[in-house]
Amino acid sequence: MTMPRTLSLLVLAACASGTSDPTATAPGADAPVDSADAIDSGLGPVDTSVPTDPASCAPALPERRSYDAAAAARGQSLFVDGTLGSPMVPDLALRNLWAVWGTGPILADDAYWEAFRDRYGLVQAPWPNDDYPLGLHRSGAGTATVNCLLCHADQVAGEVVIGVGNSRLDLQALWDDLVALKAVGESLGLPPFELPYELAETTAAAGSVDGVGLGMQMSLNYGPPGVDIETHFGAQQAAPWWGMRFKDHVYSDGTGDVANHRSMASTLLAFGTPWSELRDLDPTLLDLQAMMGRTEPPPWPFDPPEPSLVSEGLVIYQRTCAGCHGDLCDPDVGFPDEVVDTRSVGTDPLRADRWTQAEASWANISWFGEAGEMRDTDGYQANPLVGVWATAPYLHNGSVPDLASLLDSSTRPEVWKRTGADAADYDAKTVGWRYEGVDAPTDRSSVEARRVIDTTQPGMSNAGHTYGDGLRDTERAALLQFLATL
Repeated sequence: MTMPRTLSLLVLAACASGTSDPTATAPGADAPVDSADAIDSGLGPVDTSVPTDPASCAPALPERRSYDAAAAARGQSLFVDGTLGSPMVPDLALRNLWAVWGTGPILADDAYWEAFRDRYGLVQAPWPNDDYPLGLHRSGAGTATVNCLLCHADQVAGEVVIGVGNSRLDLQALWDDLVALKAVGESLGLPPFELPYELAETTAAAGSVDGVGLGMQMSLNYGPPGVDIETHFGAQQAAPWWGMRFKDHVYSDGTGDVANHRSMASTLLAFGTPWSELRDLDPTLLDLQAMMGRTEPPPWPFDPPEPSLVSEGLVIYQRTCAGCHGDLCDPDVGFPDEVVDTRSVGTDPLRADRWTQAEASWANISWFGEAGEMRDTDGYQANPLVGVWATAPYLHNGSVPDLASLLDSSTRPEVWKRTGADAADYDAKTVGWRYEGVDAPTDRSSVEARRVIDTTQPGMSNAGHTYGDGLRDTERAALLQFLATL
């Protein structure tokens, strides 16, 4: 089938990371920084051999792989008019979750599904989907299930984006409400249902979910007893699909082989697809991989950046960012696909520390590992920055709201909450989400509490990646203007 025009226009953006000495003392915001001082001042490695004349460079990253268009169209059809995943809950359960919200009945469909999307951080589908938000769909015989778009679609600056990590998803709230509804469902006349597992300690904040831990937890049901592997790795934001064609490894720590089409199936396992059915989906997983690999980043939707600042920003990028995030002017260099040691970059080490060779070996001896080996990296992958503007909040755990504060660690808020997901909630100047400082909740069990990003929580530190600290304010502004164009 042909990809719908609505989807073609909405398929979007990428991610950020780096390497530096987190103990380095940056000069003042207006202090000049020359090439000789750049590393000591907190900037990344400086390449003085790159062209200083931006006219000599049409910035672009070379692609490492391509994906078949016909296979991508088949993968897309699974979301638009097909099914993916096994039946999980009755339709009526999803339609009647209001019964545990404490709001009273919400009978009008439009009002109910709007409240549903708002509560769980989900997105209205840009194609007919039986009123369900993206990520949920009917699976026949009065049942419903989930698919990849639960975690890989979001509303960015007011537009639906397919392929970007869902930075608002509250999976814990959805699961807790289903558990609560299950307990009272019989009194409401709902059919009985079972959930495949208990979901706990997987959501540090809305959008920051331990998806890897979820898959590893479920994998223990299919192996011998007594296996000693970690099943909690800290919460992460899902990386955007369109970065796949530029690199060889995936996940925030670069532990996965981008060619391994089976790795995504662990999520289906976690959401109730039996092992016997999962193996039969192998050809389908190849189609899904092609669909993901052919997504495109979005164009910047706000006023065009100032051309002179973009040109200046390109020079700054090439000198201070290209070594980790990819050379945009030399196609023979391109993206280095490097993993940075967590102790040098200074970012939260929880994920890197907990994924060890034991977890990699456990994955590699399975059906999942047959299609591409996992590895222990003890660090984080510095990602290509294609479409980076649409992937806020930043760092692997979503702890930094905008690129401006990513490039100036002294301005990062400790406890904060986004104002929303509409165009007015996106700040084009800081390239990220508008936010407000709030008090840290003492109890994180409620929907409202999980909308607060508390960087003092385990796995949620906003420290590290201090490369921009040594930039002048004018240099940082130029770099932001350039990054908005990628």
